[in-house]
Amino acid sequence: EVVAREQIRVRQPPALQATQTLGQPAPAPVRTPAPGDVAPLLVVPRTDLAKVQAELPARYRLLGLQGRGGMGVVFKCRDDSLDRVVALKLMSEHYATDTTAQKRFLREARAQATINHPNVATILNVEVATSGRPFLVMEFVEGRDLKEILRLEPDGLDPVRVCELMLQACAGLSEAHTAGIIHRDLKPSNFIVQRDHKGQEQLKILDLGLAKIAGGATDLR
Repeated sequence: EVVAREQIRVRQPPALQATQTLGQPAPAPVRTPAPGDVAPLLVVPRTDLAKVQAELPARYRLLGLQGRGGMGVVFKCRDDSLDRVVALKLMSEHYATDTTAQKRFLREARAQATINHPNVATILNVEVATSGRPFLVMEFVEGRDLKEILRLEPDGLDPVRVCELMLQACAGLSEAHTAGIIHRDLKPSNFIVQRDHKGQEQLKILDLGLAKIAGGATDLR
């Protein structure tokens, strides 16, 4: 099932690393994310943010743009009814009138909502904006995706850390398989790493939009 999109580099022990050539300047240090470090919000014009805000129920207050995916945009948002920060994934305007794309988008919600596991992001609600675009409300994961973590660690990750994170990924995927769901789009950017209440790294699996649901339709082209 797992299709390798990017190689996860494992840091070599010091004895196996190449030594610096005499006379060459030392490489610039790479900033390693500190515990609790999170990815910054993306810059988005206020007018665009206000336009999206006008489409949403009053209970949701947009705080900023978190990221963009193949079918939607993700906002950091406050749900006043639940009194908590959530992630709101709104279908892209490009697909607003595409009924097939809307079915696929909603399939993501149905697939992910059946899973209750600490290593899978939880779906809290599914609604439709006044524009007719569906959106998902998910738990907000306060961390960085694995793609960004790899970028910040050009020498590779510590082997123990790699094993711990991949064991968590396997645990979440195992739960999905038990529910009859196969992810089909595994890549570093779909793994978010945050700190739990004990300060330990916790991996969350995102984006089941390309999931294959056993016994159901697998392609909505």
